[in-house]
Amino acid sequence: KLKDTDCLAADNALKEIEKFVLSYPSGDTFDYERPDTLEFLRDFGKDLREQAELLRHFKNPRPAQDHSKRWRFQTDPKDEGLTAGWMKPELDTTTWPLLDADLWWQQQGYGSYHGVAWYRRQFRPPVSEPGDRIILYFGAVDGDATVFVNGKKVGEHLLGKNGDGWDKPFYFDITDYLKKDAVNLMAVRVLKNSAMSGIFK
Repeated sequence: KLKDTDCLAADNALKEIEKFVLSYPSGDTFDYERPDTLEFLRDFGKDLREQAELLRHFKNPRPAQDHSKRWRFQTDPKDEGLTAGWMKPELDTTTWPLLDADLWWQQQGYGSYHGVAWYRRQFRPPVSEPGDRIILYFGAVDGDATVFVNGKKVGEHLLGKNGDGWDKPFYFDITDYLKKDAVNLMAVRVLKNSAMSGIFK
């Protein structure tokens, strides 16, 4: 099993590669590609450190389900969804189009849309052992995201200055929001007023 120390060891190896790249003078092997190479190494290292923190936080984490496909999706240009209860399980969304959560919504037929949009998906809780915690993990949401399970808000992930955080993972412990041996509903409200938008990882 992957351990946090494995991630940190890989990060240290990347730092050694960075030193190697920087050891060459201007005009030599890495000069032309050096800025892109250094940016890649540093971004990858940051991702590894974040993964190490995740592994430290959770004991023996394992993927239980993949929810990257077939979400019900609806734009909300007047931002009426919160008031109308679009996060509630009893809402009938069978007429909402289906969208995947591994591409921006602009890549799936909503190229000119910006603003608020909603994702909804039903699921049954994964099989778990006593004492297990169920974590809802997002690879990235490009926009301010508010997450609901069975109609209740479990948390939010807000972008920082200049959109910082658009490509970063986040997660919530949803164990206490779940109905065992039943169909559950997760809903995500996303707000993005420019550029690419939506759940894409």
